[in-house]
Amino acid sequence: MSFDAFPFWVFLLAVWSGCLLVRHNAARKFLLIAASYFLYATFRPANVFLLLAVTAGSYAIGLAVQKGRRPALLGAGVCAAVGGLAAAKQWLTPLPVGISFYMLQAIAWMVDSYRGNVAAPGGLFDYTLYLSFFPKLTAGPIARAEDFLPQLARRPPVDSAALWEALTRIVFGLFKKLAIADNLGVVVDPVFADLHASPSRILLATYGFAVQIYCDFSGYSDIALGAARLFG
Repeated sequence: MSFDAFPFWVFLLAVWSGCLLVRHNAARKFLLIAASYFLYATFRPANVFLLLAVTAGSYAIGLAVQKGRRPALLGAGVCAAVGGLAAAKQWLTPLPVGISFYMLQAIAWMVDSYRGNVAAPGGLFDYTLYLSFFPKLTAGPIARAEDFLPQLARRPPVDSAALWEALTRIVFGLFKKLAIADNLGVVVDPVFADLHASPSRILLATYGFAVQIYCDFSGYSDIALGAARLFG
């Protein structure tokens, strides 16, 4: 369910509408977690168990190093995360969607916990949402726990300014992704596929490819930020 596919926008609208209807903040967070895991399961259901394991393991290590600065435990946790990511890239086919993003966020949480940059979250519930929040789960951008977790403490107000900011960001991201990146790919790909392309065409295609990959990732990031803004 890619950001530029129609089913995603139906899904986003349904989840946003549900969050508007629920009264309590805890219910809103539960709905977001359920929606995030549902979206992740649409890629490959078995990957949900990997996300759950990473969530439980990194949360436990983060709490342990918060209670007592234990560098050995932190080192073991970071090594396990890096080793798990390397093993997944080596052995798992296809690679679980978004694994690099949530693994790096788990590492950031453990390191920030050791440094004292983050207080304990509102239990495993909030931390689960931190790792799985669907706008950023599959394609980033990476969020820091010290920025994300405090925003879960209360239900954010819904106002026209926030809605306009979210929609503007989403539309701008779609423009970069669909109008620029995808169209540049149509132009660039045939040049790199042509073994007899002239040096000038290859040079132009190289610059075009740089703009293409920038607009592709930047566009996805803008869509993620806009979608997240809808939920406060």
